[in-house]
Amino acid sequence: SIENDVAKVAKKIEDVQAWLADPKNLDEQMDRLNDVRRHVVMDYPFLGSKAMQADFEFSTEIPTAATDGRKLLFNPMFVALLKFSFVLFTVIHEYLHQVLGHHVRRGNRGPKLWNIACDHVVNRIIKQFMRIPDDVYYDERFDDFSEEQIYSILAEESKQEPEDDGRIVEHWPTGE
Repeated sequence: SIENDVAKVAKKIEDVQAWLADPKNLDEQMDRLNDVRRHVVMDYPFLGSKAMQADFEFSTEIPTAATDGRKLLFNPMFVALLKFSFVLFTVIHEYLHQVLGHHVRRGNRGPKLWNIACDHVVNRIIKQFMRIPDDVYYDERFDDFSEEQIYSILAEESKQEPEDDGRIVEHWPTGE
């Protein structure tokens, strides 16, 4: 899984804290994110305005990436690990969470299950114009359903918040 790969990168870097403290390393990863932003603007103009408005920020409090509806948060070690195509997928994925208003539509739904339901929709959209990774949430059976409908189905099937199954799930920075 991607989180296991992040751990492998961390092992390769002898002193993770020193790597994270070196502005050169963080600048290099931010440059990669800005390259992706330019690519999104040029190749996916329907996301261009969101791409230009979104602020990128690094956080080591999350294992991969997340959004709070305003900022796109990335773990710099996660970005360092990824090939360009996966950074592109991740940025577009987070943009779509913003565009679809997932951060304001959750209501009193459980955050983890809500995010999984939203991931199914986001990845369904992305699948229309680019390849999606194998280890993300996407199931064809949900192709005709909204996030709210998917959440209800998943809640009924699980009767509880799902356990970690190794797939990529953002951690919504809501303080919960």
